[in-house]
This record gives sequence, structure tokens and C-alpha cells, in this order.
Amino acid sequence: FTFAQSGIFYSAPLWSPDGGRIAFSNTSVGEILVKAADGSSAERVVFTGPSANREPDSWSPDGTMLSVRMQSGTSYDEWIVPVDRQQEAWSFIATPASEYSGRFSPDGKWFSYISHESGHGELYVVPFPGPGGRWQVSSGGASDGEWIGRGLNILYRTQEGRLIAVELQTTGA
Repeated sequence: FTFAQSGIFYSAPLWSPDGGRIAFSNTSVGEILVKAADGSSAERVVFTGPSANREPDSWSPDGTMLSVRMQSGTSYDEWIVPVDRQQEAWSFIATPASEYSGRFSPDGKWFSYISHESGHGELYVVPFPGPGGRWQVSSGGASDGEWIGRGLNILYRTQEGRLIAVELQTTGA
């Protein structure tokens, strides 16, 4: 798909919601690229930045944005990257702790992510694009949060490896 030259390492392929494109990372130079899934076009750089350690986490439901996990010092932050590059990428979730596994809800109005601010991973949900509150979904540790169905439930893995589904009420604020 990429036909990389020696010394270039691509990782973290991620299908677009319509299946027409794939976002991926060139970890050799820290780029996020997008390419037509059928290989009919060359890859296009949609994001570069101060850290080479970055990977796409999820596509927005309309395919216009990517959430990207990017290393900042010793932790990770979640950035939002407009795929068409008509506006600048921005830091969306950034604290001294690590944030990763960012996921847009199916309606694009909410965003879930894992944060280590408590000392271990917990799943949180915030309105997208903000501003607004923040709600902790998990207790006792979480990884791999994922919206399921139409976005009325969110699934996460506990530290013991159990899968937990939580029903969410997302009306109003």
C-alpha cells in the first residue's frame, strides 16, 4: 500500500468512516498521512508537528477530522487534525498526564479518551468540540474505550481484561 523506502516506518492504519481512505503514521519523520484505500492516489501529508511520535486514533463520523495521539515531553496528548488542512490542527486534550485512545462519538458531538491523571487509565467523555464538562465513565481502571452502536453505549476494557458496556445519556449538556 505504501511501498516504503528503506528506513521509513509506517504504522497505525485507520480506515475512514466511508472506507474510501486510510490514515496512517510515518513514524520516521512524524507525519500523519491519508491515502485513497484503493491506492489510486499518492499519500498526502495532513499533519506534521514538534514530535515524531504520533498516531491517528479515530476519524470524525463525517471524515473531515482525525484525532491524533501525539507525544509531548513524557506524556501523550490528543490533537484534532482537519484532514483538508483548511484550518490548523489544535491540541484538544492536554494535561501533564497521558491522554490517548481518543474516539469521536457516532454523532460527532462527544469525544472519549483514556487519561492517566489518576495514576492509572480511566475513560472520560467530553463534548466535542467543547467547551463543556468532563465525565468519568470507568472506575478502577480502563483501556481501549470504544463507542458502540449509535453511540448510546461505550465499551471499555478493565485492567483485569473484562469488557464493560456503559449506557450513556447524551441529551442536553
